[in-house]
Amino acid sequence: SAVAALGNGEVPGCLGIIRTFSLEKGFGFLEVPSIAGLPGGHVFLHRNHLGQFGLGSIVKCTVYSYEGKAQAKNLEEASALESAQCLEQVAAAAAATADTSGTAPGTAPGSAPGSAPRNAPGNAPDTELGRFSGTVHKWSDQRGFGFIECADLREQGHGAVFIH
Repeated sequence: SAVAALGNGEVPGCLGIIRTFSLEKGFGFLEVPSIAGLPGGHVFLHRNHLGQFGLGSIVKCTVYSYEGKAQAKNLEEASALESAQCLEQVAAAAAATADTSGTAPGTAPGSAPGSAPRNAPGNAPDTELGRFSGTVHKWSDQRGFGFIECADLREQGHGAVFIH
């Protein structure tokens, strides 16, 4: 797996999008498409490494393995070129997943580099998208959270739904 390939090492210069973050729980997830083999390229992000970034921010970071899980640190703002590269990687990953599974994963918010919202963490307004049906994609009893896949939300450009 990609996490096993990290071993005790680190992969600097990874580009990703902050997809979820809970100030209350103190963690969230980045979508890092260059980390192949992870479900959706999801990388854990702890509050100690969030800095000034918020939901939708496109960042450059170091990915490392902690207790066998991919985690992000050393977040920096991605340049316009890096943001474009990240969005291209997300689109390519979406196309590859659509080709193999019949459902396209979520795409980055916005359609141009730098168009992702730069809301301060915790200040992003909650937006109810409606009621949807989906399938539990991944669940961890030990950590008390998982993800639900919903084709209707994917069609609207959203990724897997975090559930706690």
